[in-house]
Amino acid sequence: MKIIFIGGVRIGYTVLKSVYESGYIVDTVFTLPKNSSASDYVNFESLVSKYDTKLIRATDVNKLSCVDIIQDISPDLIIVCGWQQLISKEILSIPKLGAIGFHSSLLPKYRGRAPVNWAIIMGERKTGITMFHLTESADSGDIIAQKAFPIMLNDDCNTIYKKSANKCVCTNYYYEEWSDVNNRCENIFNYIPNIKEKRTLNKYINIIDNLYLKSPDKIEKINSKIENILFDLENGTQVYFVFSVLQNQIKLLTAES
Repeated sequence: MKIIFIGGVRIGYTVLKSVYESGYIVDTVFTLPKNSSASDYVNFESLVSKYDTKLIRATDVNKLSCVDIIQDISPDLIIVCGWQQLISKEILSIPKLGAIGFHSSLLPKYRGRAPVNWAIIMGERKTGITMFHLTESADSGDIIAQKAFPIMLNDDCNTIYKKSANKCVCTNYYYEEWSDVNNRCENIFNYIPNIKEKRTLNKYINIIDNLYLKSPDKIEKINSKIENILFDLENGTQVYFVFSVLQNQIKLLTAES
């Protein structure tokens, strides 16, 4: 299967890496010029060269020269992730299996630019990542799959985009386990009335989140510890004691990684 990938920022890099690691061969990658000023820009060169893929730098993939290249390749599939420009109808009509894209929101919510910013501004408690079929209109094609995650107190655009990238590539098993962790963490918040204590808990949860991104195979252990903590709170254990237990478990898990 011939695949063309179009992307220029971190989330696109993460998805492309996952495509390679899944055993697919990517014929050509279109990416941004070196040292682009685009937010969260990443240079794809080292990744692409590792897999002997042709790399083409462009700011406008819809220009005639790029369209001609894509027509000559005659791809089966085009994957677009981390590219701010809408893909033209001419390009979308080329791949035999169509084109798929990713958007950092739970579509149809927050179509268009800055979906993560808007989710935070609107006070959403959760957001996610959507994979969908590309059409001429922005983020309006049929949805293929979605994965949601909570927005925590200490989250900002940067941390949420990292979570979005991770949700694009994590296995179903790890995702289901991590969903359990997220749900239990939300329940733990209900037992903590003090805002200072909520922030402390959120700090620990962010540490666990980062640990999971680094070592997803540890998710079962993490889930088990969070389940025990929620059980203790439900049975009247004091918050300060729960924090002490959680802190010690984080130290143990971090030491193992």
